[in-house]
Amino acid sequence: MIDQNGKKWNADIFIPNADAASFRGQILGRKKFNEDKLDKMHWTLAPFTIYLGVKGKVKNLEHHNYFLGSNFKGYADTINYFIGVY
Repeated sequence: MIDQNGKKWNADIFIPNADAASFRGQILGRKKFNEDKLDKMHWTLAPFTIYLGVKGKVKNLEHHNYFLGSNFKGYADTINYFIGVY
């Protein structure tokens, strides 16, 4: 991978600190996620997501898991406010 300063990095795995669509377009060069197309999209707030691959089973962990904080209602109200539900 070559960073914005032209420095080349080699690794087995890269973990981006970016949204998935921008990463696929800017870093992986996928045309479906080009900047013009992404600029036309309407974006919303999203939860923190982790894609985790493990071998075997993990106790008390299902295929999809949602861990909600104690202020979930306030978080949901904020999202609804920004997307114009109110």
